Amino acid sequence: MVVYGGIALVGLTFGPVAGAVLASSALMAHAVWDDIHYRRNAVVPRSLAEACMFFDVPLGLAVIVVVLAGLS
Repeated sequence: MVVYGGIALVGLTFGPVAGAVLASSALMAHAVWDDIHYRRNAVVPRSLAEACMFFDVPLGLAVIVVVLAGLS
C-alpha cells in the first residue's frame, strides 16, 4: 500500500499523460501481484485475486486508450 501510495504521489508531479501512463502501469503491475497470490493460493482467496486481475488489466489498458484518444 505504501509503494502504490508513493507511486500515486510521484504521478502527481508528472504531466497528465505521464501520470496516466504511470497509473496504468501501476494497475497492470498490481495484476501481476494478484497473479502471484492466485498461483500460491495465499493471502487472499483465489476468486478475489482472479477478479482483481480481470479488473486491473482492462482498466489499465482503458486508461492508456483514453489518454491516447485525448491526444489526437
